[in-house]
Amino acid sequence: SWIAAQNGLIYTAFVLIGLLCYLRATGYGSTQPLRTRWLVVGLLAWGVALFSKEIAIVLPFLLVGFDLVFGGWRSVARRWWVHLIAAGVLLAFMVWRLTIFPTQAPPIMYYHRPGGLDGVLWYLAKLVHQLLAVTIFTPLVGGPITPDGRPINWLLVVLMGVLPTVILLWYVWSWPKGRPGRGYWPMLVVVGLVPVLPVFARPDLAYLPFIGYAVMISAILSKPQGKARVMLASVIVAATLWSFGIYRVAWAGICRRSEEHTSE
Repeated sequence: SWIAAQNGLIYTAFVLIGLLCYLRATGYGSTQPLRTRWLVVGLLAWGVALFSKEIAIVLPFLLVGFDLVFGGWRSVARRWWVHLIAAGVLLAFMVWRLTIFPTQAPPIMYYHRPGGLDGVLWYLAKLVHQLLAVTIFTPLVGGPITPDGRPINWLLVVLMGVLPTVILLWYVWSWPKGRPGRGYWPMLVVVGLVPVLPVFARPDLAYLPFIGYAVMISAILSKPQGKARVMLASVIVAATLWSFGIYRVAWAGICRRSEEHTSE
């Protein structure tokens, strides 16, 4: 029902293709020689993602994060030239995008980018807001922050941060001891959200971050055994269906009202 978000699906798919090609090219973090053909395919996929939706700029950070989490700084240093190429492409795209198609004073409700210390606090509150949105599958149009200069409702920010914090701690506890990669999936969630913090909350902005969250939920479900796992999975599925149902009902009314205004 969200027809305009097809570019969000496309960029998410091709960012994942780029990431998977990089993993294939590097042997999933091993010390084997780099497979250049897979790297080229990954870069081409990233190019398709960039011209589908600008949020695809996060891929170089995901590549560095993978090497760092699974192999440490030595792994990053071993493939420095790959990361340098990705950084060069990223810089060139940003210069092209900001020069040829600069942002032309969008409505403050849709796009807000404050500066200074107040801006840092604003971004922090918006990040907590978005993390909760990913957790309960809703864009959460209303929240603790406003672009019109009113003070941030920090009590609401703290309350919004409770559920994501519980899930993060539960995930850390559930991750198998000795298995690498525990920090990668929370990082993917945050990195996927950071570029869109100035933008009005929309469902399509959470496609990529949700992939990291889905892996975290899978890890959480792997910890309990028997009936406990069935019960936990049932609660998660029930909460998901409830959230999807409420989301569709709420936005159906908004869409109808928008159509009425348009026809008037």
